[in-house]
Formats: sequence, structure tokens, C-alpha cells
Amino acid sequence: GCDFGGSRACGGNGQIYNNTMITEGGGNCVVVGTVTPSLIKNNIMVGCNGLETLLGDYTQIVSDYNVGYNLNTWAASASPYSAYNLAQWQAAKSKDRNSAASNPLFDASDRLQMGSLAIGLGTNLTSLGIAQLNKDMLGAARRGSGTWDAGAYQFTMVSPLAPPAGLTVTVH
Repeated sequence: GCDFGGSRACGGNGQIYNNTMITEGGGNCVVVGTVTPSLIKNNIMVGCNGLETLLGDYTQIVSDYNVGYNLNTWAASASPYSAYNLAQWQAAKSKDRNSAASNPLFDASDRLQMGSLAIGLGTNLTSLGIAQLNKDMLGAARRGSGTWDAGAYQFTMVSPLAPPAGLTVTVH
């Protein structure tokens, strides 16, 4: 996965997994060309002109468990031109069945906050055998079983501070 602000896709050979993509100025987050099949899973995409812009055959796309927010379109096809919001894309093309159009609730570092729909939304990709996916961008391990979080960062709870040493409690 990768975390960026701009207009490009993170991934290669048609495999785009566990990325956080934030565009400023409405660029495209993912452009799917002629690489087939294109596998797009567990991503968070914010502010894109088009989350998935299709230059090739949409039937070759396996896209699911993604979060899109503040998008102009969820998917667009170049020839003939068609634009879809998430509900239309799910109904017309049976894609992104487990995806969500929701605010991912980022903190100032683009990491997930408590209450984010992206927490636990992703599918576990351990079976792909891609070692880099088993850790997030900061090196935190993703779960070996169960769901993953969408995006480049695994959600982690911040532990509350321990009380100061020597503190005594008096009950009245």
C-alpha cells in the first residue's frame, strides 16, 4: 500500500491493494487501462474526479472493499462514456458490493480514527502471499485472520496514560 496526495495509482500489474489516496484538485485516483484483470481492493480514495476510470474492459475488474469519499463519480467508462455513483456501479456492473461511500474519518496524519467505517471493512489478503501487504505503511502487522482495515494504515487504539506512580485514592 501507499499513502499519497495527488493523481496517480499505487500498485502495479493491475493490483492495487490497501492504499490511501487523497487528491487535491480532483485528479483521478485509479485509471484502469488494458491490464487484465485489474484487482482493486481495500483502498481509501478521497476527493477524486473518478475513483475508477476505465479505459479497458470493466468485466475484467475485480473491485471491492474500498471506501470512496467526496468523489465526482465512483467509476467512469471512457468508451462509450458512462459515469456511475457507487449504488449505480453496484447495480449495473455488480462491482464493489462490500464498498462504501463514506467519510473515512482521518486524523491530521491521514490515519483512521475511532468510528471510521474503513476499520474492519477490508478483506484479508494474506492468502495472496504478498509479504508487503501483511504490514501497513508504518510497519504495524495486519491480522493473519479476520478482516483488515481499508487504506494504507491499520487502525490502532492509543492506550490511555497510566496513572502517575505513588498516586493514592481516598474514598470518603
